[in-house]
Amino acid sequence: MIDVVFLLLIFFICASARQSREALLAANLPSGSIEAAVNAVPVQVDQAFVKLKHRETGTIAEINNTEYATIELLETQLQALAQVGPEVPVILDIDGPVPFGDVIRVYDLCQRLKFTTIKFAIDLKKTPVK
Repeated sequence: MIDVVFLLLIFFICASARQSREALLAANLPSGSIEAAVNAVPVQVDQAFVKLKHRETGTIAEINNTEYATIELLETQLQALAQVGPEVPVILDIDGPVPFGDVIRVYDLCQRLKFTTIKFAIDLKKTPVK
């Protein structure tokens, strides 16, 4: 019985010898406000479904059913999403009368932010298949 106790004692001493010591690290954090300069929080992280729509006032965009009045607001949101995860697939759904320049602008923005997957959505009911 005493042999078993000694074996267990040796086992626990050897097992604890390889553990790293935990300690608190001092961190000098700057003082300041806790408010964010821009409230850009990605809605959904598994995919970014970007839809561009044409209105009389210009092109509006929405990401995952959250609407943005300008392309600049969309750019802010996509930058925040790219920081969280550039591997998130971006799916561009373009409404019919959207100017092609806006489409290229959003596509170039996604490439500049280094998203790994950028796709275009199509509606097979509207597109004739030959």
